[in-house]
Amino acid sequence: MKTELQERADVLAANLQRSIDACFEVLRSIGQLYGSAEWVGRQDFERFVQPVLLRHSGIQALEWLPRLQECDRPLFEQTVQTEGYPNFQVTERKADGQLTRAAQRPEYFPVAYVEPLAGNELALGFDLASDAIRRSALERARDTGAIAISGRVELVQETQRQFGFLVILPIYRGAPGETIAERRDRLQGFVLGVFRVADVVRASLSGLNLDNINFFLCDQSDQSDEAFLATYEAQSRTSACQSSRGKELSGTPPLLARKAVCSGQFRL
Repeated sequence: MKTELQERADVLAANLQRSIDACFEVLRSIGQLYGSAEWVGRQDFERFVQPVLLRHSGIQALEWLPRLQECDRPLFEQTVQTEGYPNFQVTERKADGQLTRAAQRPEYFPVAYVEPLAGNELALGFDLASDAIRRSALERARDTGAIAISGRVELVQETQRQFGFLVILPIYRGAPGETIAERRDRLQGFVLGVFRVADVVRASLSGLNLDNINFFLCDQSDQSDEAFLATYEAQSRTSACQSSRGKELSGTPPLLARKAVCSGQFRL
């Protein structure tokens, strides 16, 4: 028989899963847009995703990342600049967290469209292939032809160093193809759903009775020192998703759901 704590943990996990499933459907609808149109311009993308964002407030941003060759980079940057972004360039993040002009490499996947733009300005132009965690998720989505979820990342638009994650759908020219080689050749770019963990946790906690429960939310598929996503403290009724909290908990062994006199702790 399940304990009350285990039942609440199951409800929380189900709420979190619904948030992710909703983003899957959003990305698939955007994928259908790209599949049915010869070209999706910036205004086309904006008009399509704005109603979606109103229905799914937990999504931090929706983005389009075209596949960009090095030889096409100057024209690409100039084109975006003429669309009203005079300082646009393809960027990457340095070790200190500052954005800088991306180094030369054969291929880029920069954020060309991002909605809403307000609050996500720093993401515009960021090359996701410049970061190992993001690049791994992009490659997994590209090679499988399926939606992929990244490990935890610090979003470039995030000012509080809170964690986020990405849900990624590859877009191909025509059919994806039967082999990995065909999918790599036909790849056109990616559409992304960007989540702040804090927003997902906040939405998932709505309506739940967590008066006596503290919990850690962790990615059990990740490295132990990078698994932490968020924590919730019942006494203060607050959740924390800062990277500093993750370092504090790094190396902590997984906690099984358990009944306690005053509190319970579990790891999803």
